[in-house]
This record gives sequence, C-alpha cells and structure tokens, in this order.
Amino acid sequence: MLGTAATETSSVSMYLPPRQWNYGPLSYDRAHVVAITYSYDFPKLRMSGGAGKVAGLIVNDWTLSGVTSFQTGAPLTPSQSLSPSKEITGSTEGPRPTVTCDPRAMPDGAWSITNTFNVSCFKVTTSGFGNEGVGILTGPGLQNWDISLAKKIPVGLGEGRALTIRFESYNTFNHTNYSSVNTSLRFNPNTGAQTNANIAQYTNARTPRIMSLAVRFSF
Repeated sequence: MLGTAATETSSVSMYLPPRQWNYGPLSYDRAHVVAITYSYDFPKLRMSGGAGKVAGLIVNDWTLSGVTSFQTGAPLTPSQSLSPSKEITGSTEGPRPTVTCDPRAMPDGAWSITNTFNVSCFKVTTSGFGNEGVGILTGPGLQNWDISLAKKIPVGLGEGRALTIRFESYNTFNHTNYSSVNTSLRFNPNTGAQTNANIAQYTNARTPRIMSLAVRFSF
C-alpha cells in the first residue's frame, strides 16, 4: 500500500513536496501475506473385545490443528547521520543518503545475516536533502507454524463429560524469524566513509519455539 502518511499523526515534509519526499510504501505495507488455519480429526478405528476398547481409547479421538503464516517484511528507509555532526540542509528536515544503485541487488554469494543489502549503493549527502525514496528496502519476512495436538478421553459419565489433553507449540520448527535490520547509515562528512560497523546486519529476532501442555475437564 502506497501513501504519504501511515497515520493521521504522521508528519510530512515542510520544505519539499510530500508526493516527492514522503510518498512510498506505508509502514504497514506487506507485499504478500498467507495465513492458513486447519483442523483435522483423525479417523476412528473400530475395535471389538476388551483389548480393542483399550486400544481405541489410545488411538481414537485425536485432533491436529494449527495456524501457518508466511509474510514478507516491512518497508525500510535507511537514515543518514554524520560524525562529526554537520548542518547541511539549513532546516529542521534531516537529509537522506544519496542512492547510486539498487541496494537490493547483491553480488552472488554476498548476502548473509550480517550483510543484508548493498551498502555501497549509499553515498553521503553533503548538501541538500539527498535522493533516497521511502521504503526502498524490505525488512525480514515471517515464517511461522503454530500447531496443536489434542486427545479427548471419555470419562464414562455421559457424552457431555470428557477429559482433553492438549499439547501446543508456537513456532513449532523453531525457525529463526529476524525482526529488525540496522539501517542507520553513519558517514564521516569529510571523507564520505561509512563508519557504522553494524550496518545491514539483522539486529533482533522474534520469539523462539514455545511449548505448552494443558489438561481440561469438560462437563
């Protein structure tokens, strides 16, 4: 989703045309989102005799359910700062870096969790406001599996009464879902050198696998 402001209180430039300076993917824009919910009751096995009833109590009344989510990341707009500090716009509007190529294009084998975009495409803006657009990068996406396995056990007190044992896992496969990237470009204004050693690195991750076990008596 494109626009100039994500909320009613979002600010736009006082010095440059918003259509030129602020228009781009909004903070909540996600290019692709897939969410799948499912629930499957395993078929019951009919067994006769005393041993069959015991086996039926073990293998019957199982339910597998879950929610699986995939989505692309949020738009990112790298920022520029200068060290030592230097005023270059003559206004309260801070400059953005100057973009010289597509920072999403990486040489073969260059991408890693510590090198997620092409930093060399960004040069220091030494006068004016720079030419970088809004949301030119995309943050890390999400792949998550929440799965539940439940077993219903009749307790012999009527159909409305049963014991349910539920095992749940969140992020079942413990997939690492990174949540943020260092996009703070820090330049030496005299040499133009990039001085942020952590630029383009993933900086945080979402919650790892969590498991829980619950027992419920329904009546």
